Amino acid sequence: MLGIANRLVLAASLQKTPPVRAFIDEDGIGPGNWAGGPVLAGCDQQVAYVSYNGRVWLPGTPPRSV
Repeated sequence: MLGIANRLVLAASLQKTPPVRAFIDEDGIGPGNWAGGPVLAGCDQQVAYVSYNGRVWLPGTPPRSV
């Protein structure tokens, strides 16, 4: 991989996802290198996912917009 450490970002809302874009832009991550952005609540329970374009998705297939 790229040798870039994972980051945990606390957010009050999922309406906007600028920390994701900042992480991608600052480290020069391309879409092929984006491993995803799980959104966790409580005791590390995944409640959503942030895609490369900053869109928030509910878990499951097919992805559904939040």
